[in-house]
Formats: sequence, structure tokens, C-alpha cells
Amino acid sequence: KTNPTLPEPRNIHKIMIGLELDSSNAKKLLESAGYDFNAHKVSDMIVKYCIENEIYGIDVVDEYLYEFGQSTLFSEQ
Repeated sequence: KTNPTLPEPRNIHKIMIGLELDSSNAKKLLESAGYDFNAHKVSDMIVKYCIENEIYGIDVVDEYLYEFGQSTLFSEQ
């Protein structure tokens, strides 16, 4: 269950991509909100992949998410 006083993980993912954080800083940001990348969530693994490979274009990130049947971060499906 998420903490109502903290942003949802998807909003943190948006921030990480928007700020073009590297893997280390992205992980620190997630941990500061009490989260981590979940290896069992496809969307988490896609965002992690994008950050690790310095893919920060919002259209590209959304396309990866869409291709794997996940909710996009920046555009409506």
C-alpha cells in the first residue's frame, strides 16, 4: 500500500526521466520515497532499462511501455 503523503511510484518515474537521473540517483530518489524497482513489475523494469541506457525521451519511454501493454507515463493511451 502506498503512503498518501508520498508521490506514487509512477510520478517518481516521471521525475526520474524528466530530470534524466542516472541509475544511482534514480535509485536514491526511489528509496527516499520508500520504493525500489520491482523486478516483478514490467513497467518498473522498462523505466529502469531506460534510465540505465540513458533513454530519456518521453515519447520513447512511453512507446516502450505501450509496446509491453503498460500504462504510459507521459501521454494518454
